[in-house]
Amino acid sequence: MARKYMVVLLAALILTLIPAVSAEIIIVNETKPQLYAMESVILSGDLSSNALSINGQGEVIIGENVKVYLFGMASDVLVEKIVIDGKKVPVSFDDKGYFFVAEKGKFAFYGGLKIRTPGQVKLYIHGPMNELKFDIKNGYAIGGDKYGLYDSEVIIQRSGKVATLVDGNFKFAYAERNEFYYQVNYRAFGKSLGREEILLNNGENVISVVGAKDYSVQGKKLILELEGGEASVVVSGTFDSTNLRVPLAEGTHHVLIESDPEKKITISTDAREVDLSESTLGPAYGNARAFLASDKSRFTIVVTTLEKYPSLAASVGSATNRVAVTELGSMLGELNYRYSNTGVDYIEIDAPGTPLYAAANSGAVKLTKDGGKLFLSLPKTGSGSGNLDMIYFEAGDALGLAGNVKIPVANTLLPVTQQTTTIYLPSDYTVLYTFGAKGGSEIPALKSIVLFILLIGGLGIGLKNARVFVAPYVAFMGGLLLFDNLLFAVAVIISIVLVIKRYVAKGAVKWMLAGAGVLVVLALFTIVLFSVMGVFSGAGSSGSNARIASGYAVVEEAPAPMAMKSLSILGEGTGAISVPQREGVLPVRLELPNLGKSVTVTNYLVTKETPVELSMVIVSNHLKWLLYLAALVAGLMCYRVYCRK
Repeated sequence: MARKYMVVLLAALILTLIPAVSAEIIIVNETKPQLYAMESVILSGDLSSNALSINGQGEVIIGENVKVYLFGMASDVLVEKIVIDGKKVPVSFDDKGYFFVAEKGKFAFYGGLKIRTPGQVKLYIHGPMNELKFDIKNGYAIGGDKYGLYDSEVIIQRSGKVATLVDGNFKFAYAERNEFYYQVNYRAFGKSLGREEILLNNGENVISVVGAKDYSVQGKKLILELEGGEASVVVSGTFDSTNLRVPLAEGTHHVLIESDPEKKITISTDAREVDLSESTLGPAYGNARAFLASDKSRFTIVVTTLEKYPSLAASVGSATNRVAVTELGSMLGELNYRYSNTGVDYIEIDAPGTPLYAAANSGAVKLTKDGGKLFLSLPKTGSGSGNLDMIYFEAGDALGLAGNVKIPVANTLLPVTQQTTTIYLPSDYTVLYTFGAKGGSEIPALKSIVLFILLIGGLGIGLKNARVFVAPYVAFMGGLLLFDNLLFAVAVIISIVLVIKRYVAKGAVKWMLAGAGVLVVLALFTIVLFSVMGVFSGAGSSGSNARIASGYAVVEEAPAPMAMKSLSILGEGTGAISVPQREGVLPVRLELPNLGKSVTVTNYLVTKETPVELSMVIVSNHLKWLLYLAALVAGLMCYRVYCRK
């Protein structure tokens, strides 16, 4: 019986406790749509007590048991004692801040906010919060009242003065626009930074402020709202004053004053001047001066605008012309300019024949002309350099046995410091002379010819001291050297032996052998000397380079394939060629053919008044056989004279 009563009492006790327990359990279903709005919230109180009051109103628009967020983060502040419509409600928090749970409908609430951090107060508002107002003593919110807050941060500054170390660096530049640049470093001791001021006594117009949470210009002061223990603030803009002062009221700071090259400045000051290397700000102009100054220092600046000379706007540092001349008379030229340009928009190039290709800074450009001359846009290079390439074609008559060939060289109106021209020719032609530049000849230098005549003539006199013998002997030896170096060496050795035989007695064998050895050494030295100096070897006084190749480009007429119906004939005469051309497309390169030899000449300081004009006197190597025949006749004459008693 007792057990029965105990069961009844236990059941009654459980039924009594169930309502109380269920009243404390709140299940938030976040899968259903939820929407709320905090219409207006007011924070009030004395910030020095680290306790503020919260008053506000809002509405849950959609949903049940909706999380309504107030402030965060939980590590910085504490939200407590929230009362909604006269009823105290529990407060919880998550990573978005403190919140309470409300049902659908409008509500009004109040509560407390405790500050847990010294110095600045950072409030995180998850929102949405339409309006947040402040009524705070001994503090203020940066930027004042806030509106339309969502996932936002608000900083509240304390009004108490914070011990701060300030290091300033100030630069004033007189240029097309007078510009200032301030860099100020702040460091707080013990607390967070707050409100700081920069004086605007130099007619500053603030354009940019970097490093501050917020800023405002109030009269002649720039008000900075700073956060944290350290801050580096950069202020820039324009100014209008020739009487300068340091913008900070305390301390000694670096000041740099400069002007652009178009202005001359004279600085009068009682501040201490220091070396530019001691300045923390780098100068932009070469006339900069650096000082250490305080708020009491004064700078009086006299600015004089200088008259300007016209500047050289564009020039060509080096020009390289490469021209290939085929036996049929086809002439393909390649031009490269390494130029500098700061003020010229277009370049006019006087290129003989037909332009085929142009490129600026390695990118092909369309070929344009003005007044019949190639007219190309010239990219600016600033302080660097650029490259301009072009290829052109000219046709002439076929090369004969001998003649004067005009070399097509492109010129421009821009001044050229050094222009190098390399002409490629078939290997079976020899350049006798080049008009328009020094060098460019394959004929041996005069001093080499004189030395050859003296040495070989002396050897001839040793053989037969007769004018009718020496002159033909020199001609014969010259032709022999031109024909083959080995035969020339054999002839020199034979001549030395004959000289020894003539002048040494038959009984003086040992002296004969010694003399023969000396003369052989002399002969070998002579041969090597002539080879090095290039006498009759095809290496001219200009140091031209002969390159033997198996052949060179020959243009033959052939029926065009079906896809090539728009071939154009370039030039006239035997050197004319047919190429595909089309308007509106980018040009492609036509490489120079690999011919047998090359001759290089150089012109210096080429201008509009002194353009490069080159022509070459050439002869076919077939004419050498006439020289060989003449040398053979001279050799026979030598033999006849030598055999006479």
